[in-house]
Amino acid sequence: MKHKLAYIVTEQGCLDPTTGAYQHISMGIRELNRYAEVVTFLSKSKAPSRAAVSAERGVPKVSGFRSSGIWGALRDMRDFLQNAREGWRVARQVRAAGCEAAYVRVQGLQPISIFLRCYGIKVFLEANGLQFESRKHCFKSWLSSLYRPFERYLYLKADHVFFVGSYGTYWKLPSNNWSEVENGIEPEMLQSREVPVCAGNPIKIVLLARLVAHHKGQVLADALKHLSREQLNHLELHLVGSGFDQLKLDLDQVVEVVDHGFVGREEIGALLRQMDIGVIPNGPPYSSQMKLLDYAAAGCLVVAPDVPHLVNFYQDRGVLFFECGSAGSLSEALLAAVSKETHVSENAQRLQSHVADNYTWEAIFKRKFDQIHQCFCN
Repeated sequence: MKHKLAYIVTEQGCLDPTTGAYQHISMGIRELNRYAEVVTFLSKSKAPSRAAVSAERGVPKVSGFRSSGIWGALRDMRDFLQNAREGWRVARQVRAAGCEAAYVRVQGLQPISIFLRCYGIKVFLEANGLQFESRKHCFKSWLSSLYRPFERYLYLKADHVFFVGSYGTYWKLPSNNWSEVENGIEPEMLQSREVPVCAGNPIKIVLLARLVAHHKGQVLADALKHLSREQLNHLELHLVGSGFDQLKLDLDQVVEVVDHGFVGREEIGALLRQMDIGVIPNGPPYSSQMKLLDYAAAGCLVVAPDVPHLVNFYQDRGVLFFECGSAGSLSEALLAAVSKETHVSENAQRLQSHVADNYTWEAIFKRKFDQIHQCFCN
């Protein structure tokens, strides 16, 4: 008989179908259903709030009392109480459903895992990002110094924490109840290419993103401006996603730019297999980069910054690294790729094989459930 496993998401923004979080959640539910009887407890999705949108773009511009630390502290207390009430309600439902364990996506200031443990339910947390830092960026608060220790406490008390990315390296928990995992890729995305990378003319560089400030699109713009006119004449930059208005302005009259807009999962693989180089201009140091998996699955050469997570997971796996934040270093990496000084086809194939062997959604969640099953047996 299969164990009964609750899959819990309390944060509404994670259920936006255009986000990577939604992709991870939907694949997680599907894959864990192979091994356990999954009962879902998902917050109802709605349009992102103005606060969430502002947080994505940067610190919101407010003035007066709303910009004060006491206003932020009052908001923290309100949010914590609302989260606690919702967490308690869901925890009771999980117990009533007869679930032996719960797989919970971490949300800032959400104590549901504490309530679940009070009911004797084993708790497995999926942690993606630094929740305390994300909240600090939204507003000032006199209580902000409590965010980090509260988040750390949740991790210490869980039966196991799956850090998506290299966030375990950041937290350095002494409890030894954690592991670092990647995002995943659908097996159908892993297909061979008709034309090897960088074999045609023009060479197509692609940026897949919902571009926000921390992606540092300006680094890519400046890197392309370092190239000569002759070199740029043999390049095209393809943009897939949203938020590219400033980047297109910066590159006007510099290089040919093709904006594909938002492309669904059903079409993204075929589009990326027409590209040569997948570029990641920047990213949080410990964060997983789902776009890297999409590029790799399509057989693209990946050019990425040497941030800790990407180096930890992909050193010597075919990724062409450049110095993070350096437009000059990115320019040199692109030039080395387009001039084929780096065995581009071999590197692209090595990375695609590594991803196919280790980072399909099935492989990711098989390893996760193996850990969950160990806890069931203890």
